[in-house]
Amino acid sequence: GYTVKATASGAMGSAAVKGSTVTVTAKKSGTGTVAVKISSAGKSITKRISFNVGEITGAKGALKVKKSVTLKVKGLSGKVTWSLDKKSKKLATISKTGKLTAKKKGTAKVTAKVKVGKKTVTLTTNVTIKK
Repeated sequence: GYTVKATASGAMGSAAVKGSTVTVTAKKSGTGTVAVKISSAGKSITKRISFNVGEITGAKGALKVKKSVTLKVKGLSGKVTWSLDKKSKKLATISKTGKLTAKKKGTAKVTAKVKVGKKTVTLTTNVTIKK
C-alpha cells in the first residue's frame, strides 16, 4: 500500500486527500502551491505544483434592476468568455466584455471561462439583483 499527504500554501486555503485524489480549495485569487507526498515501503516522493487562482470581481453588493456593472477576472490572464445559465438569462444580460445588466429581481449565476494556455479555467459567481 501507499499513503498520500497534501499541503497547501499561498492563495490555496486547504488540500484534502481522499484515497488517491487530492482536492484543493482556494481562499483567494493569486498564486498558490500544493505539495503532494506519496510514501510506500519506507520511500517517499514529494511533488510541488504551483498555479494561479482567479476570481470574478466587480459585483459588490446587490445590483438594481436596469443598472449595469462591468465584471472582471482577477488573478488569471487569457481570453475570457462570459455567460449566464438558463435561469439567469431571464434576470440579466451579459456582454462579451463582462458588462452585466439587470432585468429582473433574483440571483444571476455568472460564468467566466478563461483560456489560459491550452487549458480553460471556469469561474462562477452569483450576483443578487433587487428592485
